[in-house]
Amino acid sequence: MMTTIGLTLRQILADTLGVEAARLEPASPLLGAVPALDSLGQLALLQALEDRFGLLIEPGEMPAGSLATLGSLENYLCARLCGWGGT
Repeated sequence: MMTTIGLTLRQILADTLGVEAARLEPASPLLGAVPALDSLGQLALLQALEDRFGLLIEPGEMPAGSLATLGSLENYLCARLCGWGGT
């Protein structure tokens, strides 16, 4: 079962990168598997996350593995939103 953050992430990925939201599960690979998630795609995704969740994500702040899967990105956002990681 996907959390509200996970469902929101699916929609952001669909809107920002053209990924088919219905196919995304927590274990779905992102970085290296989604062609649109190149350097420009990453910037667009980070901007969309900042806008939607009211966060400021500084360059280099996100741990390297955070874009590995939908679940790892969801975990990063949950930690940030709960004040457990980053600023």
